[in-house]
Amino acid sequence: MSYPLNKKQKQLTCSSASVVATVGLVDLVFDDLSTDELVNIFVFLSPEDIMRGRLNRKMRDSAKKTIVPMTEFSVDSVKKYNAMAVMTTALPNLQQIVLRLLCRHGDLWLYNRYKYSDGEEPDESVAVQTADWVTHDIEIISNFKRLRILEIIYDAPL
Repeated sequence: MSYPLNKKQKQLTCSSASVVATVGLVDLVFDDLSTDELVNIFVFLSPEDIMRGRLNRKMRDSAKKTIVPMTEFSVDSVKKYNAMAVMTTALPNLQQIVLRLLCRHGDLWLYNRYKYSDGEEPDESVAVQTADWVTHDIEIISNFKRLRILEIIYDAPL
């Protein structure tokens, strides 16, 4: 079955026409699906795949409605922490998070420079010891509406 291309795609050269036609076909198929049907598809994907699949408004709305299956999303780097911060609005129905020792892109020697924080440190000696550490707000986790499992690995600095 062939689908007509839009005006913008008709102006492309012949060498890229087959690629554009394929992409156009995928776009048309997803445009035909309802938000609820997309939610049913997203249920089978990992949180990372759902985040990559938010291509247009309908898909973003579907991602917000999706109850993400029980898969471990491990926060073990600053990059993953930033992704979790975005997920609080993009995937508010995430069900499982694991907090681990934070490091920057796998640099384990930098682990002692990052910590999770939810306010002031009650222990003064720990506060002095960690005063120059980069803090990451732990309260953003409360934005996940359907969170069932929050695992904190013993070496995650809180």
